[in-house]
Amino acid sequence: MNIFRVVGILFLALLSYAAFTKGMELKALGANVDGDGMGLSFLGVPFVERLPEESIPHYAAGFLLFSGMVGILSLIFLVQSVTRRVEKQA
Repeated sequence: MNIFRVVGILFLALLSYAAFTKGMELKALGANVDGDGMGLSFLGVPFVERLPEESIPHYAAGFLLFSGMVGILSLIFLVQSVTRRVEKQA
């Protein structure tokens, strides 16, 4: 396997994990926020400055959906890499 492909697969897997944990954190939080809303950041980057509490479940679902899509993409790349390696050996 090419080192760049391995690093790419690991990056996508870690991104998927980070999005999953953020989605679960928001889902657990629900609409229990003090004040008018909350700030939302992902991987240290401010995403939304004032997130209204009624939108929190939608953002949680979005992060979980994004996590699933990126996770599937990393699995596809992993299977392709393993398949290519097996074909080269045969």
